[in-house]
Amino acid sequence: MINLVTVLGLYDEFDAEAICPNCKRKVMVGFQTKALFNLLLYFEVGDKVENEKLVVKDGIIKDALGSCPKCKTLLLGEIIIKDNVFQGIQNIRVEQKIQKP
Repeated sequence: MINLVTVLGLYDEFDAEAICPNCKRKVMVGFQTKALFNLLLYFEVGDKVENEKLVVKDGIIKDALGSCPKCKTLLLGEIIIKDNVFQGIQNIRVEQKIQKP
């Protein structure tokens, strides 16, 4: 059986203001993760992180992927969830691609 989530590349997105570590501008960035529902759900700071089958109480989702809308730099960040609520993104950094020889 084919896993449509893998084939279609579904994810969830967490939107928050961030300072881009590359251009130093304050921008709204959508950080994507495949660690949760993979239903193209969008969360803003203050939203409850849950659906009919899963409630996320507390946690950090590492290495969520986003990009700066101004300079287009790929970014990584950690999604913070506390008391079932999306709190924001921390540890925002530039994605370091490994060069193949």
